Amino acid sequence: MINKEILDGLNLQHKKILEVVNGNYNRILDLACGLGILTYNLSQLFPDSEVVGIDGDSSYIERASNTYKSKNLRYKYSLIENVKESNFDLIVFSGTIEHLPNVGNQLKAINKILADNGTLILTTDNAHYIKFILADISYSIRRKKPNLYLWHKQEGRYLWWNQHIYSWTLSTLSTLMYLYGFKLEKYWFSTNKFSNRLTDNIYSFIGIIIPAFRKYLILKLIKFSEPTILEKEQ
Repeated sequence: MINKEILDGLNLQHKKILEVVNGNYNRILDLACGLGILTYNLSQLFPDSEVVGIDGDSSYIERASNTYKSKNLRYKYSLIENVKESNFDLIVFSGTIEHLPNVGNQLKAINKILADNGTLILTTDNAHYIKFILADISYSIRRKKPNLYLWHKQEGRYLWWNQHIYSWTLSTLSTLMYLYGFKLEKYWFSTNKFSNRLTDNIYSFIGIIIPAFRKYLILKLIKFSEPTILEKEQ
């Protein structure tokens, strides 16, 4: 059973993930699990499943291991392409793909460790988020150099992976995923909680009226094949 107090600490896209994952999963992987709050909730939602949280930041793994504990849950430090385990029935990959410079390598690695017909839940920023569209209009009017490098300061550190270097629409991302062996089954748009910033609240309100203008994309994908995209050998 999910702890309501911990559940309340999740952002809206993570709550949506818990709402839409359904099925019987023996092995679940939360890839790039961060501090482990979503991972823990997955372990509570699926108490009979083995749940693994993996992240490439060892400090996050240490904090998650000390904070969110469950009998069916364990954490492990690893980069995505170095994950040795496989045959996961469900992989959750949330808020990470937009940071990865060599995204094709990571998608091939995910395809390899996900079981055939397994489920991949993927979340990322929505390129059609109204704030991003208005920013592009502003750039063009002021002839200012566009910039997708959105930095987030965490605990006084600027981390290399906090750069946002990609932003996808629903159609471009689902096409990319198909080339790497993942077929789109369903999708949702999610937004932020209302905050003290008036402009962000206006954007969120617009998103309530027009879902395609919301900030986040959430995709439910099924692995149907190995990657089919042709890449030049290094």
